[in-house]
Amino acid sequence: MKKSLTFSFVFLALLSAAQLMAQAAPPFSADIIMHSQRGDMSGKFFSSPTKTRMDMQTPGGSVSNITDMPGKKFYLVMHDRKMYMENDLSKPNPMARGPKAPEVKAFDPANPCSNREGSTCKKVGTETVNGRSCDKWEFSKDGKLDETEWIDRKLHIAVKSVRTDGSGFEFQNIKEGLLPASTFDLPAGYQKFDMGNMMRGMGKDQ
Repeated sequence: MKKSLTFSFVFLALLSAAQLMAQAAPPFSADIIMHSQRGDMSGKFFSSPTKTRMDMQTPGGSVSNITDMPGKKFYLVMHDRKMYMENDLSKPNPMARGPKAPEVKAFDPANPCSNREGSTCKKVGTETVNGRSCDKWEFSKDGKLDETEWIDRKLHIAVKSVRTDGSGFEFQNIKEGLLPASTFDLPAGYQKFDMGNMMRGMGKDQ
């Protein structure tokens, strides 16, 4: 249960990061609330033009998700264990239940569904969300509503996203500005978790 919950938020973190990279968002930090069918979770989100980081407290402990899109790397940092897992976003994840990074494509704020294959969208209004002026867009697949997003009119990022299954995320207390490069560094002294050794060990136990 804890592992499934953690992976669901890891996937949402990847999705959020990929959307931000596609939108070439200016650097900012914010509080983030993530929603899934298994529950909600809050944390801190940091974004640069090439990397993102999200810190959160999960049922399995304190973790950080660091995404390096140019390097095609995703890191799950487990602070309680002082360890991290590294995933190559250009290759299938060795854990079948693990996340797969969404493809990053160019973003057009005037037509935000142009980079989402199989989706159509329409602007349905302008609203203020968490203190930010946003355009409200509805995204559909196969003629059915799939997701609603409130896209910041200045930053061109989704400040809030709600899917029809109840999952989504929202940013609060957004602060614009450059972030120290060290924000996206792996913590000093943490050891890399060897997934290959773990999988081989599991095979010996069977």
